[in-house]
Amino acid sequence: GITDVFMITGGGAMHLDDGLGHEPGLHCVYNHHEQACAIAAESYARIHNRIAAVCVTTGPGGTNAITGVVGGWLDSIPMLVISGQVRYDVTARSTGLGIRAFGDQEYDICKSVEPMTKYCEMVIDPKRIRYAVEKALYLAQTGRPGPCWLDIPLNVQGATVETDELEGFDQTKENLTAIPSVTNEQADAIIEKIRQAKRPVLNAGNGIRIAGAFDVFRRVADKLGIPVVTGWNSIDLMEDEHPLYTGRAGNMGDRAGNFAVQNSDLLFSVGSRLSIRQVNYDWPAWAKHAFVIMNDIDAEELKKPSLHVEMPVWADAKDLLEKLESRLNEKLADGEVLFKSFTISNNRDGFETLFQRIESVSDDLNKVKVGLEATGHYSYNLLGFLLDKGLTTFVINPLHTNLYRKSLSLRKTKTDKVDSRTIATMMMSDMNLKSYSDTSYHNEDLKSLTRYR
Repeated sequence: GITDVFMITGGGAMHLDDGLGHEPGLHCVYNHHEQACAIAAESYARIHNRIAAVCVTTGPGGTNAITGVVGGWLDSIPMLVISGQVRYDVTARSTGLGIRAFGDQEYDICKSVEPMTKYCEMVIDPKRIRYAVEKALYLAQTGRPGPCWLDIPLNVQGATVETDELEGFDQTKENLTAIPSVTNEQADAIIEKIRQAKRPVLNAGNGIRIAGAFDVFRRVADKLGIPVVTGWNSIDLMEDEHPLYTGRAGNMGDRAGNFAVQNSDLLFSVGSRLSIRQVNYDWPAWAKHAFVIMNDIDAEELKKPSLHVEMPVWADAKDLLEKLESRLNEKLADGEVLFKSFTISNNRDGFETLFQRIESVSDDLNKVKVGLEATGHYSYNLLGFLLDKGLTTFVINPLHTNLYRKSLSLRKTKTDKVDSRTIATMMMSDMNLKSYSDTSYHNEDLKSLTRYR
């Protein structure tokens, strides 16, 4: 249930304020502005992944809260807003006339917030209050979450009711759209598409957090073993240091994340509505070579004209990930990964195996860049092979990577670790790296191949 409410007291909500303020176990936070109340409830839900309440007074008390409610509506944040209202007999609605207002500081807030809430109602019958509250709490947290708003006139707030006689909300009796469950066949089809892809990418959206699916997402990502990109509001799903993390996509993202998406041949998106910020305004060019598998809990999001979705998956993100995990566990041995990294032997056969893998992911070798870690004569042998094959090759040593890391962060770097992700990010950045050649510029690189271990 709700344990926290953000509120500002007012005459139009006096009975609500009194009841909430004296409710045992309910923590009331008194803000200085109604907009702050709504945004605080939105932030609370993002951080704690649970719903909070907002209580404001009539008229401008309600209109001031709208901005935070819109934010919750667009970003699928559950929220219960309760507003006070003048007595029903002095509302403009009660007159049946087309007047703008009747009571003092009165405004029919439901007309404004209806487009940004899953459910809003002016409760004019005191006996309907249990039904309305239970319905609001259910809808705010079920399916695609979002705000719900109850506007309660003063005469209803102060009414005496017999609680045992109040009618409750029963979702089984309502005409509500049920979210379909993911089938084994759907999960198998997704896994097979990923298995057949050469350059698959997993796009992880904030819907994973909202669905309470963080833990299962991490397990599925590790089992798939494919690059992961996040959105601007889902960056906490995977840390930068994770070997599968590639970057953030969209115009709020970075070069590595967008490079991965634009060069993918399969994009598997989970819990993301893939907004304009992620696909940009030139959306026909977005992931144009990719087979897109898109999951969203809102079926309408799968039909947007800005997307090409070859395999839509209308489902809850947690349901989808749990079904994928179950099927992957059946198909893979313990510790096995669908897309696993590979090693090669330090001889001509091993180098040829590497070259075959490179050829398998690109039809044009002129577009291929190879980053080679400077770790001794093993790398020197491979360097010669790659150059003979005509591949553009970059020799990256620990000095390069340390300087690059420091350019991205104020944190001190105490390691000379050279990892494949850093090498790839450096080559995809706008750094003035030069590919290896037999010139004096690369004398130090050549030395590093025999110095660093």
